[in-house]
Amino acid sequence: MLEPRDEKLIRKYALAPAVALGAFLSVVATCGAWLLLVMVDDITYHTPDIYVPGNYLFGFFVVALMVLVVAALLTDRRRPYAPDWLDLCDRTLRAGPFSPNAGPDLPPRVVAQFHEARIPSPAAVVLGLILLPPAMLLSLYLPHYRAGARRIEAQQQTASVALEAIRQAMEDAGCEDVWCDDPFDYYSDYGYLVSARLYDTYGPDEATVNLNVTNEGKVDSISYTIGVDVTKTNQENLDRAVTELERLNGMLRQAPMELAGGDLLTADLMPDGFAEEFLAGSLYEDVYEWEDRDDNTYLSANYSTYPEEEYDEYSSSYFWFRVEYQDYDY
Repeated sequence: MLEPRDEKLIRKYALAPAVALGAFLSVVATCGAWLLLVMVDDITYHTPDIYVPGNYLFGFFVVALMVLVVAALLTDRRRPYAPDWLDLCDRTLRAGPFSPNAGPDLPPRVVAQFHEARIPSPAAVVLGLILLPPAMLLSLYLPHYRAGARRIEAQQQTASVALEAIRQAMEDAGCEDVWCDDPFDYYSDYGYLVSARLYDTYGPDEATVNLNVTNEGKVDSISYTIGVDVTKTNQENLDRAVTELERLNGMLRQAPMELAGGDLLTADLMPDGFAEEFLAGSLYEDVYEWEDRDDNTYLSANYSTYPEEEYDEYSSSYFWFRVEYQDYDY
């Protein structure tokens, strides 16, 4: 009759190879599961920060499993020299009809079979080691995913209300063509667009303003596009641009919106030297200027056109002004 410590010894040495294999395969499976869970978190739920509990649990499993691999391999390697195991093998040899050449080290399963000791299936041990850590990681990430889904839904609702308020205000102010993105159609980390045209036309008569609304319902950038008529003088085109910018800017100041920061509604949209460089140049030469402002806004002004020798009925020229709030976290 085997004592409990002998049954434990048989299980220990019989399962050591399976434990080593299962733990090693589990490291591979755990790494793959963690990468998949992180990808889902990033791509589907757009989590901005690393999920620290998931990283800690992943790291714990990898370290623990590698320790288990080494321990199981050392256990299996030391078995032929372990006094307690050799003593059990000797008692088994003396109690049973074994070959005279058998021993002193017997296969653990032979010893278990002779003593009718029950040991778990090695396949079950391997499968359990492979599946347990990924399953525990998944159980940790599922509540995190549910929180992410609720966060996205709340952000979509907030952004939708802000977009619709601006869209309606610009339409009421007299813009002929106004539209905005629907956050419930898709989720964007970078926000959503509201576009308003003074006139329902493109080309030299175009006057358009675009606003980017974040998931917090705040405007973090505004850009203006003003068409240029190359049959008119530089001064005439610049004067028209100033007039249209003032009109669009005035409409925005009346629209209900929350700004991400800085003076995004500034009427001063031309960096130093931009107007002078445009007036001094040709209508067929690009002009670009930019500047960083003290309120953490970035202002850029661009005149875009085509070379005169390439200009035809399909070509276009326009001013483009953009003011953007730069939210530095450092």
